[in-house]
Amino acid sequence: MPGLNGGWTRFIASRAADATARESASAGREIVAGREALRLIHAADLHLGSLPQNLGAYARERREALSLALERIIELAEHTRVDLLLLPGDVLESKSLRRDGMKHVWRTLGRVPDLPIFIATGNHDPLAADSPWFLPGQPDNVYIFSGEGEVVELSYLNTMVYGASFVAPYRTEPPANLHRVVRPIGSAQHRDFWRVGLIHGEIVADDSRSTGPLSEYNPLRPADIGASGLHYLALGHIHLGDAELRRAGQTYYSYSGCPCGRGMDELGTKFVRRIEIDRRGNCNDEKVSLSLPEIRAVEIDMDGVATTAEAAERIAKVLLSRQAGGSTVAGVSGADPTVLELGLWGAVSPREHFYRLILTGSTDPNYLVQTEGLLLRLRESHSFKILKLINRAWPKFVWREWLKDKTFSGYLARVCADALERAERSGDAEAAARTEAAIDMLFAAANGQDIKRSVTERT
Repeated sequence: MPGLNGGWTRFIASRAADATARESASAGREIVAGREALRLIHAADLHLGSLPQNLGAYARERREALSLALERIIELAEHTRVDLLLLPGDVLESKSLRRDGMKHVWRTLGRVPDLPIFIATGNHDPLAADSPWFLPGQPDNVYIFSGEGEVVELSYLNTMVYGASFVAPYRTEPPANLHRVVRPIGSAQHRDFWRVGLIHGEIVADDSRSTGPLSEYNPLRPADIGASGLHYLALGHIHLGDAELRRAGQTYYSYSGCPCGRGMDELGTKFVRRIEIDRRGNCNDEKVSLSLPEIRAVEIDMDGVATTAEAAERIAKVLLSRQAGGSTVAGVSGADPTVLELGLWGAVSPREHFYRLILTGSTDPNYLVQTEGLLLRLRESHSFKILKLINRAWPKFVWREWLKDKTFSGYLARVCADALERAERSGDAEAAARTEAAIDMLFAAANGQDIKRSVTERT
C-alpha cells in the first residue's frame, strides 16, 4: 500500500543476512540446534490517543497509561526474546491521536529494531486516507497489512504471516482469502513453515441463517478459521480476553482483550498473550499482565458501621487487601491465578488502582451513609482513587417492633411484614433480600432520614 512498509525489504534483507552469518559461524560444530518453536506476543485494542470515558479527573492519567502499555509490550517482547509481535487492530484511536502521539508510537515500535511487528488495523484505526498510519516515521521492522489480505514470508524464521486490515470503520464481509490455505501445498520449501495470522473482527456462528450482514465488524466464522491452514490466528476487537485458546479444526485462535482498561466497563486485570507454537502446530498460551493500575469494582459489607470514619476505615482495609476487585477474563470472575506477573515492572500498589465501590448491608440504626463526606475521607485522608461510590447500605431499623402499634406506622409495618413473608415463601432469596432492603429504606424515610441524598450515585 502506498506510503507504508517502505523499509520492510531492507529489514528482511538484514535479518536474512544475520541468519546466514549465524549458520556460517556454527558450520564447524558437531550439532547445530534447529528451531523447535515459534514464540510470539499477541496484543490488541490499546486505542492509543483516546481519552477514557467516565473517569472524571483521572481520564488524562489513564490516557498516559495506554502509552505506557505499548512501551511495556515492547519491553516484554525484548525481555522474553520472542520472534514476532502481532497487533490485530485498534492500536490507535485515529480520530483523537495527534501527530506528536504518532511520533511516540513509531519510536516505541522501533525500539527493538530486529523484532518483526505485524499490524492489521481495526475499525478505530482503519487505513483511510487520513489515517495516522500514513504519517512519516514508520520503522523498518513494522509491517502493516492491506485491506484485502496478504501473506508475508519470513524465511529466516520458517514462518508465514497472514493479515488483513480495515480500510473503513465498517466491514461486513471478511477477506475472501481467509479460508484459503496460506502456504503453497505443493512447495517443499514452505511445507514445514509455521503459519500465523492476525485480523480484527467479530466471531459469528457457523450456522447463522441471517440474510443480512452478520456483523459490521468483519464477521469471522470458526469454520473459515479452521480451514485457513493457520496454526494460530490472533484476533482483535473484543476487549474481554479469552480465558483459554479456542480451536477450529487444527487452528488455534483467541482474543487477547485490551491490555489496559479504559472505563468502568473494562474491569480487572488485563493482559497480553505469549504464544509458543511447536513443530506439530500445538500452541502453549500464557496470559501476561503488564503490571498497570486496574479499574476495579468492589462490593463492601457495611454491617454495623456507625460513623463515616468507621466506614472509611472498613473500606480502606478491604482495598488494601490487594485482592479486592481482582483479575477478570471471559468466563472467570474474581482473582485469576493464570495471569502471570513477571516482575519486570514491580507490583502495583492498591492505592494506584481506580475503584467503583458498592456499599451493601445494614449500618447502625442511627447512621446513614453520607456519600460526600465518605468520598472526601477516602480520596484525601486515605489517598484512594474512587471513580464512583454507590450506596446500597441502609440503617437497620427494628421495624417489627411496630407490628402491634395502632398508629399508621404500625399499619405500615404489618403491610411490610406481609410483603416480606410472601417474598420468603416464593423461595427467591434475592427477591426477599430486596424486599427487606426496601422496607429498611421505607422506615428510614419515615424516621426523617435523607434517603434521596444517599441513593444518588456520586462520581
